[in-house]
Amino acid sequence: MTSNSAGSSGTKVSSTQMMLKEVEQALSILDDKKLSAAHPTFVQAQESLRRHVCEQTRTRLTDLDKVAAELAKDSSAPGQSQVILDFLLFLMSRNPVTFTSNMSSDSEQKNLLDFQICKDLDKWLLARLLHILTDFQCKSIHLKVCDVIWICNIFSEKFNHGAIEILEEPVVLEVFPWQPDQSNRPASQEGSFDFTAVFAESKPVTLEHLSSCYLLQFNMSNILKKMVQDGGIFLAKHTGFLWALLCCQLEQGHLPIKEVSLHLMGSLLEQGNNPPVELQEYFADLLVGSLNLILVSHQDDPFVEVQEDFEESLARCLDALFIETSTGKPSICSMQSLLEMLLEVIAETIPQNGLDSV
Repeated sequence: MTSNSAGSSGTKVSSTQMMLKEVEQALSILDDKKLSAAHPTFVQAQESLRRHVCEQTRTRLTDLDKVAAELAKDSSAPGQSQVILDFLLFLMSRNPVTFTSNMSSDSEQKNLLDFQICKDLDKWLLARLLHILTDFQCKSIHLKVCDVIWICNIFSEKFNHGAIEILEEPVVLEVFPWQPDQSNRPASQEGSFDFTAVFAESKPVTLEHLSSCYLLQFNMSNILKKMVQDGGIFLAKHTGFLWALLCCQLEQGHLPIKEVSLHLMGSLLEQGNNPPVELQEYFADLLVGSLNLILVSHQDDPFVEVQEDFEESLARCLDALFIETSTGKPSICSMQSLLEMLLEVIAETIPQNGLDSV
């Protein structure tokens, strides 16, 4: 029994060492400036890294029961899921073209194949990571997963493909369907790793409970916080949609979702990205409602408990309304209806609760 266990442990160590050696060799080849992207050695090294991404993600991050059991262990050493996430972050930093097509090879057919593999790899990886963000038992690695998705989105903006396109496609909350795009896909080279087979064998990622949707919504909002701070193409293309989404979340979401939505709104206002005209009255109503929510919580209502983060995010949002933006754009504090509503709430509150309430 002991010898079998030792043998199994030795096999794991040797396979991990072999993987690390192959990754090191592949990175060394890709660092060689003398090789073009079309060179067979370069292509093979690129394929090796992508294969390891697929295999490690499929083995270590797909079965969430195993991931949760590992995270529940009382150990000071990082678990396998954390190691793989660090591996993904390392690869994204060290060799981003693992996840993006550089589109510089001489053959147009190779260009198309490489582009399609990258696109499918990003979407497949994103679906696995989003699945983790729906599981409460995996919360200890959610921040790191959010970092991976955020970086993946930065790449997709720069290379015009990948995870960002998910936002432009219909989203079904009950399930993340996965079907690789087979249209106009060139045939893989003989002897190369069949990425399509890996993607096709994956089952849809099902969300079993409504609470999983709430958790995913909260985590996605935290990813949006990073994306808004970074700015870039996403913000330029989706500001109007983002304001509509945040207003809905502020009105209907649970308190943690309300707080992160207010935080995002404050960031947008500080950057001069004001809500569209058609949403400004709705936005003003929501600010007044948020202020009332805080006032009710200070009256010791047993059903309302607002955290300090919520108050700070609302204060930041209001500050951004009444100060000049860094871009020099006019603030929407000139909107008369907003000022009137806020002053009305303050006028009603001071006589009832004193100056300490505002």
